[in-house]
Amino acid sequence: MAGKVSVCETLVRKVLPRVRPNLPQQFDVAAKSVGKSRWIGSDGKPIEVWYDPASRGGKALAEDILQNRIDDMMKWLDDAFGVHGGSGNVIVIPGNGGAYHYGCDFLSGRDWYEDDMGLHGPTTDNNGGMVVGLVMAEVSESYMGAQGKSWDCGGSGGEALSRICAEAASGGIAGAMSGGFSARSSWDGADWISRDQGSDQHYPSIGCGMLYLDWMRSLGHTLQQIIRAGSPGRTLAGNYHLVAGKPAAAAWPDFKAAVAAVDVTATNPFSIVDTPYPGTTTPPPPPPPPPPPTGLTLTLKDVPCEIGGLAAHLGMSPLSDADCTARYGMTWQQLLAMIIAILQGLMGAKQKRTPE
Repeated sequence: MAGKVSVCETLVRKVLPRVRPNLPQQFDVAAKSVGKSRWIGSDGKPIEVWYDPASRGGKALAEDILQNRIDDMMKWLDDAFGVHGGSGNVIVIPGNGGAYHYGCDFLSGRDWYEDDMGLHGPTTDNNGGMVVGLVMAEVSESYMGAQGKSWDCGGSGGEALSRICAEAASGGIAGAMSGGFSARSSWDGADWISRDQGSDQHYPSIGCGMLYLDWMRSLGHTLQQIIRAGSPGRTLAGNYHLVAGKPAAAAWPDFKAAVAAVDVTATNPFSIVDTPYPGTTTPPPPPPPPPPPTGLTLTLKDVPCEIGGLAAHLGMSPLSDADCTARYGMTWQQLLAMIIAILQGLMGAKQKRTPE
């Protein structure tokens, strides 16, 4: 049930320094801007996206984040946390160690550094790849402080939540963040539900938190409901009490019993359906056309010109499908079927009047 931290997991650890280096420039690196988001924060300012010229793929990755990712991401986080986030800076830098920022808010923690993970540009698989997931992980942690409901981005519970959000933005549980970024299989079997480990780099407790969030979603609770409830007492047990409506003391035994029935080394132990995220869901099909009205009497002069050769042969003016539906309450295909029935009826009547 418990697993060791793999080399891959070590490579993608997220780091949360507490003291920013005293540097003369605005950021930790000499960065160049690619532009600002259309989304505007609660402080009236946008998100600006930057890249370190030392990163081979930094500019292309930053442009992809700006043009295709950041606006949807901020809207999604506004909805998930129930608060309007503030402005900040996404900075793509060279490296493959993960990402970091300096605080769980939009004040000290509003500069989010994302390693380019050795990529030379954005990927088309898994809704943008690991770099997009890293952006989501870091920005979501700033929302935790803005929300003020005890999600601690420097603790195991908050770190677990940020990784779940990252998965949502990068193709889901089996997407770009699967493997090393997922700590599920590293859980050591200890109770990290009733207490928080207090670190965002302790994989066993982070893995426990990710499994808890999977389990809660498998019970039918949405990620939005879980996030908005918060983490009273900085524990997942407090979250369980508010979301499931059961005593906080029941969280650990209930979770332990549920996990005993699944394989925690699997990618998706609880076989949950991923949280919908912009760009990852297929739009629903259009509604079926309405049935033809009853009691409608048509003559040949009512035939619309969407019937191709017949209409052209009769020299009639065109009628669009929308006009046809508005005028007759049916699509032109349905109307054509009715017209054919009328013509067949007329032909039958003519044959009956023809003398033998």
